[in-house]
Amino acid sequence: MADTLTAAAESSPTTPTSPPPKTPVAGARRRRMPGRGSILGAFLVLYIALSFVLNGKQTLTQGRADLSAFALWGNDFKDTIDTARNGDNAVMGGLNSISSFLNAVVENLQGLISDAPAGRPVPEVGWLGVVAVAIWIVWSVSGPKMAALTAVAFGLFGTFGYWQESMDTLIIAFVAVFFIMLLGIPLGLWMGNSRRVTTILTPVLDVMQTFPAFVYLAPITLFFGIGAAPAVIVTFIYAFPPVVRVTAEGVRNVDEGVLEATHSLGVTMRQRLLYVQLPMARRTIIVGINQSIMAALSMVTIAAFINSPGLGIPVL
Repeated sequence: MADTLTAAAESSPTTPTSPPPKTPVAGARRRRMPGRGSILGAFLVLYIALSFVLNGKQTLTQGRADLSAFALWGNDFKDTIDTARNGDNAVMGGLNSISSFLNAVVENLQGLISDAPAGRPVPEVGWLGVVAVAIWIVWSVSGPKMAALTAVAFGLFGTFGYWQESMDTLIIAFVAVFFIMLLGIPLGLWMGNSRRVTTILTPVLDVMQTFPAFVYLAPITLFFGIGAAPAVIVTFIYAFPPVVRVTAEGVRNVDEGVLEATHSLGVTMRQRLLYVQLPMARRTIIVGINQSIMAALSMVTIAAFINSPGLGIPVL
């Protein structure tokens, strides 16, 4: 028996064994990032060097009467924009049309729920109608608990004396979110189905999400003035990226097996988008809309710096 086992062991092919793990060389260590002390030391050396270089030179801010070349260029550019706005410039005429349209939409909604139009003591719907509609919508979507919370929240708007400001905030946010959904969801669907569109839009969305909220106020005011219309535009820009990104991600995460089945059945691209991808990505798209709504509400308050109606006015 022992001879048999020995012969079998000798005749069986030897399996190659994996080489032993290599031991790291003593001098080959991972390059470390500079520590906090090194960074502070570098700043100290830079500070001392600049103190010697700038010794005796005026480095304070200019007086109010002094203007730098950049300030002069900015004033000239603003004067050029104002002249074009009041003239026959086609681009500024188009921007003026957009501003007038948005102002008209906001004013009509204000006369409906927040600010009484001429000849009426109260808005056309009134606070009771607004609360009833809000409770009905929330009850239909989220149930009685959230409806009760909505009733309490709207009641507090009036109790604290901020009913009109609260409704103006909701109006600006609602108008901005409406256009965000109108343009963002189709763009997100397109982005989720096209690598080329993803490559083009990703840097643009990155820039829109990277800049602080205050950055958008000055250029938008330069081209659209102040008031409700520029508030809607800056809110749109700030809250637009979330719904596009999340919609595209929801489309990309649709089960590949389902898409292959639609290909085998000869479904067209339009049918696949409307009846397969869009329904299966619905929950994800709702998350994107929710994120855009939250971003819009935060931006509306900041837009009070450009004379936007809403809760930002009493905050300032």
